[in-house]
Parts: sequence; C-alpha cells; structure tokens
Amino acid sequence: MARPQAPTNPTIEPVVDILTRAGIPCLINQCRSLTMRGRKLQLIGLGDLWSAMCAPQIAFAQTPTRADATRIVLNHNPDAKELLREHDWDLMLCGHTHGGQVRLPFLGVPLAPVTDKRYIDGLHR
Repeated sequence: MARPQAPTNPTIEPVVDILTRAGIPCLINQCRSLTMRGRKLQLIGLGDLWSAMCAPQIAFAQTPTRADATRIVLNHNPDAKELLREHDWDLMLCGHTHGGQVRLPFLGVPLAPVTDKRYIDGLHR
C-alpha cells in the first residue's frame, strides 16, 4: 500500500525553500523528536487548514511511539482541532488569530479569522 503524500501548495514553496536553506526546518505534516533539558519532546507540525494542507493522519503516522514524550502540535489555525480528535497530543500552539489583535469596545473581536471564536486567545483544555 502506498504511503499517503502530504498535500503541497506552490505558493508557500519559495518561503519553505528559503527557510530550509537558512537551516530552519519546516514541519509540514511532519514530526521531529528531540530532548530538551532531559525531557523528550515530539513536535508535530501540520500544514495550513485553509489551504487544504492540514493532514494530521500523515504527521501522526510518522510520529514514533510516545515513550513518555510530550507531544506538541504546531498548527496555524485552531479550527484544525476537529481533525485532531483521534490523535494523541498534549498541547497545540496556534497563531492564526494573532491573539485577537483587533478588539473593539462592546464588540470584542468581530474579525477573527476562525470559525470557533472560543479559541481566539488564551489557554484552553
């Protein structure tokens, strides 16, 4: 059986190429295991949800057995949490909403680019 391939998006390829040549790894539906201060971590990077590049099934298929590692999902859009229900992870870091940068008196954050407005900012279980 052929292994599923990560979706690609030609508009991001120049940026990924520049970052990669600068020694900055881009985890697009990939996992990187590391040890920091004696603690095992698994960084699981996902592709962009709106560009149809978010493929957690591919990223988690590459993830080694947990082995007491903390699993951190790096994901641009918090709306992708729905795609992560079947996967085992500890923390998801997102930046798509920019913490609700534009807050209007009495309206709050009407322009946040997410469907689920509960996740505009803050720490959520």
